[in-house]
Amino acid sequence: MSRRFQQPLFVIGVSMFLLLLAVAIFAPLFLPADYNQHMLAEQLRPPTAEHWLGQDENGADVLTQVIMGTRLSLYVGMVSVLFALIIGTTIGAISGYFGGWFDGVTMRVVDIFLAFPGFLLAIAITAVLGPGINNLILALAIVSWVTYARLIRGQFLALKEQEFVIAAKAIGASSSRIIWRHMLPHTLSPLMVQTTFSLAGAILAEASLSFLGLGAPPDVPSWGRLLASGARYLLEASHLATFPGIAIMIAVLSLNFIGDGLRDILDVQERGRG
Repeated sequence: MSRRFQQPLFVIGVSMFLLLLAVAIFAPLFLPADYNQHMLAEQLRPPTAEHWLGQDENGADVLTQVIMGTRLSLYVGMVSVLFALIIGTTIGAISGYFGGWFDGVTMRVVDIFLAFPGFLLAIAITAVLGPGINNLILALAIVSWVTYARLIRGQFLALKEQEFVIAAKAIGASSSRIIWRHMLPHTLSPLMVQTTFSLAGAILAEASLSFLGLGAPPDVPSWGRLLASGARYLLEASHLATFPGIAIMIAVLSLNFIGDGLRDILDVQERGRG
């Protein structure tokens, strides 16, 4: 098993993501300057020995803003995915286990959500609620829960016909115990893989919505907002958009590497058990 976890891309993905996580947690220790410090006389300066990633249109240090943006992107991504995971897993488990009218209604709701492009639906929700971190998290959770609901429902439809579930019913185990203690643990492998990919999507969606002005407030450093500011100066100060774009790429790529690695590892383990 240990060799399976030593896949090169999986190790690279985990290493990059742990580095981003460390930067987000200990951001104040890494800040080379105050992110509210503006030096208008030094605006749009390219990278120097003092400012490694250059300065923006207000003379603020770009590296400082990228580091603070890491904290925001991971926070929004993790919290929104956590809410989507809890809501979607609960609804999917109940729907798949009990079936009936609840399953029919739930799947029609899921179909309605899936009929709309997820990102456009997130734009519509944030446009109605207004920009803000909490509204952004809510919008991403609303868009994402259907993926977990459909995944867990499918898993439960297959699991409830297994012998261990039938035996648990025969000895009088309650439905809640069967769902949460017996069936749900068997869905952890696909849940882990889906959560990894969903986190990558949430980080990318947060950056995209912030780029459009529907995410974090202007006074909160965000990768998407940095990209939006840098887009106005691509020809004269390309560093403004380049480095936030690289940060987004590293975050999404690391999670995709982890997701691909987990899918291969867990798939091999399941086949081995079979």
